[in-house]
Amino acid sequence: MYASVKNAILSGQLAVGETVSQVKLAERLGVSRTPLREALRLLEREGLIEASPNKRSRMSNDQNLWMALGGVT
Repeated sequence: MYASVKNAILSGQLAVGETVSQVKLAERLGVSRTPLREALRLLEREGLIEASPNKRSRMSNDQNLWMALGGVT
């Protein structure tokens, strides 16, 4: 799950600065919310996303981080 979400972020399937709900993202990726939440926690620690208390996540706008990870900016 973690690798799938990270790949979606770095490939641009989830755009820089995009805000998505956990429910919509789980539906979009065809997974349940439980493994998705764990993946999002790990990605938040890496700085790829910024989680908010309303069960939404925003893709980081840190261009240097994206470039360092080889992602689409």
